[in-house]
Amino acid sequence: MRSALRDLRTRMITSTFVREERAAAMVEFSVAAMLIVVVVFGTVDWARFFFLRGQLAEAVRDSARYAATLTEAAADTVAVGAYARDLIGNTSASPTSGTVTVSFLGTAGTDRRVRVALTNFPFSRISPLVMKSAKTISVAAEFRREQP
Repeated sequence: MRSALRDLRTRMITSTFVREERAAAMVEFSVAAMLIVVVVFGTVDWARFFFLRGQLAEAVRDSARYAATLTEAAADTVAVGAYARDLIGNTSASPTSGTVTVSFLGTAGTDRRVRVALTNFPFSRISPLVMKSAKTISVAAEFRREQP
């Protein structure tokens, strides 16, 4: 009889201990899962930010390269700006966002350059936990004019 009571008591203590272990594991997993989710969303947000920045830099660089090949008579800031907007529209970004500035620098015959800049391009983030403030992207490219 004592043996049966001892076995019953041992089983009750063991089952209580197992239930407490399962509850502790569930709490630990929920804390770890929240941290993992924040890290994953943060990584995705930063990856999107740098990918979009690279795409916009490439579009601005191509626009500056195009403007550098124009002749003096064909050099038009509005046309180059429209070309830049068209290239930005080919990326995953909105072509109407941000400010495109085209500048033809230098005088004829000496240090003639063209500069194309995209400023204040808004970036929409997925998670506000990682990037607290609104981010804007600004990129610029400058090329030496190739036409005499």
